[in-house]
Amino acid sequence: MLHRLIFVGGTYYGRAFTKAFDLLYASKPQNGSNTKQVILFLTDGLPIDSSGIFMTAIKNGNARLDNKVVIITFGLGSNVPDSTLRDIAKQDDLGTVESSVSVL
Repeated sequence: MLHRLIFVGGTYYGRAFTKAFDLLYASKPQNGSNTKQVILFLTDGLPIDSSGIFMTAIKNGNARLDNKVVIITFGLGSNVPDSTLRDIAKQDDLGTVESSVSVL
């Protein structure tokens, strides 16, 4: 039985995106396919790593997948800035037009 839970640490967005893109790459659709892949990104905190680190992870990961990955972002709680979620969903104008942001 769990009596007490203490949260320590933070959120490394770059590591999460690197892992997500690695998983998507492992199940990449056949060449010539117009199939899009989706990352649902949920976070409850500010990133520990800089935006340069996680935006580079997104840019590089999506480039490996022919820029066919859509990222849908969700912020849980009040510690997540809307602007960061929007930048991630828009992928810093990497050519992906679809984006969605929700703050719960």
